[in-house]
Amino acid sequence: MTLLKINKKDLNDPSNYLSSWVGKDCCSWIGIQCDNQTGNILNLNLEPDLLSPSPLGGKINPSLADLKHLSHLDLSRNDFEGIPIPEFFGSLHRLNYLDLSYANFSRMVPTQLGFLSNLHYLDTNDVTTSLWVRDVSWLRLSSLQYLNMGGVNITDTPHELFRSINKM
Repeated sequence: MTLLKINKKDLNDPSNYLSSWVGKDCCSWIGIQCDNQTGNILNLNLEPDLLSPSPLGGKINPSLADLKHLSHLDLSRNDFEGIPIPEFFGSLHRLNYLDLSYANFSRMVPTQLGFLSNLHYLDTNDVTTSLWVRDVSWLRLSSLQYLNMGGVNITDTPHELFRSINKM
């Protein structure tokens, strides 16, 4: 079970947010939404509850890339302790919503996000990390309607590369 690998192996869950992740019916777990007909996982929302005292943390298991039908991924407001945004996110080709805001990622925003041709919404806004981009040519995402890269350092990005960003 892909989701159990994600939960048990690498994530820190001090508030037991994912305590419902037991049994075989992952469609009934907190943060999961499935297609009613196929049972495929469409949405994974791991944004902590506003009342939760501690966010999720740790590593994001690459087995997340096995969720081939995933269209919505929200990891916002967690604490991933300065790890890089995983490059394998770029293999989630059906993704149309990706929220990584305030999740304490760091280092370079991976250009592999440019493979997400169905992406409508991308938020990497964060005030506590050191995210940066040097090349924005990967932002040629024709479906992109919302982009928030507030707090991402773009000072080393040549200005002519900003022409590659589609009008939103």
